[in-house]
Amino acid sequence: MNGVIARGQMNQLRGMFRTGWCRLSGNDLGRVSGQMLRLMGKAQVKYGRAKAAAGKQMRKISRH
Repeated sequence: MNGVIARGQMNQLRGMFRTGWCRLSGNDLGRVSGQMLRLMGKAQVKYGRAKAAAGKQMRKISRH
């Protein structure tokens, strides 16, 4: 697992907590902020996985 994936998963977790807390406290702006943080985390995870796959392909090609 590379650092981008780990940061993305952490952002998703932070977003889930923020969304849940703001739902309990009635803070609508905070809920939106938490949802955006979760979305950003999902994008980071997808980017990290694509980056890892590309690196794996490059290492495979360079061996031959």
